[in-house]
Amino acid sequence: MKNRNSGFTLIELLAAVTILLIIVWMMATIFTETNRAWNVGTGRAANNTEGRAALQMITHDLEYAVADELLTFHMGPDRYGISPFGFDSDEICAVSIQHDSSDGNRAAREVHYYLKQTTNTVSTYQLQRGYFAGSIISNAAEHCYWNRDWWRTTSQGGAGRPPSQIIAENVVALAFYCPDPADPQQMIREYDSATIVNRDMLPPYVDVLLEVLNEREAAQAEQMVDAGLPDETVKEFIEKNLRRHSTRVYFQNRHGYRSRFECSWCVE
Repeated sequence: MKNRNSGFTLIELLAAVTILLIIVWMMATIFTETNRAWNVGTGRAANNTEGRAALQMITHDLEYAVADELLTFHMGPDRYGISPFGFDSDEICAVSIQHDSSDGNRAAREVHYYLKQTTNTVSTYQLQRGYFAGSIISNAAEHCYWNRDWWRTTSQGGAGRPPSQIIAENVVALAFYCPDPADPQQMIREYDSATIVNRDMLPPYVDVLLEVLNEREAAQAEQMVDAGLPDETVKEFIEKNLRRHSTRVYFQNRHGYRSRFECSWCVE
């Protein structure tokens, strides 16, 4: 009687290896797609959270803005020509009357919103909120109650900016729009209560536009710029991945603010 050794043929082994490779490939694909979906979802959630928080802060400051014969409200193109990925950004400067928790009184805060280039990068920008209250201004000539062009000359933060804090990262656009005083049907991006015909008043409202990338996509855009890819390619990537936030802010003190008490540093 012959002794027969049972086993797999070469064809059977190749078939088994092929099936195993297909299973591994499918599992890797599922893992990759799941990871991509997770990154997209978390990125969008971060964009939503950060963008909404930034808009809420801007809204809170602007709702209490005032403008009269002393206090100037200004919005317009960024004074240093900030232009992330080719979009010309704006800045807005306002005197916001808010309660000071230290003594319960209302305090005038000079508030700026603008973009600033992120340290050690070429194309990523942060939304900055610069402000200071009258109690910490060392040079009275720069104070909003002494100088109608206070927004041009505030220098405590350097280069015409007040001390600031970061409100949002990876911002690609910041713009402000309001009705044209000469033609309310038209929207404009420049307004200065000290120079327009209908002076000493705020516009009826301001539309705020903020566009943000998440951290991963901002890094990818930065790498595309560093690699020298065409501007149109970079812009197409950004338009596909950015999150656009917008809101309309109405002013509660549109016709100006008058102090209910005399103060030694106010201009008569």
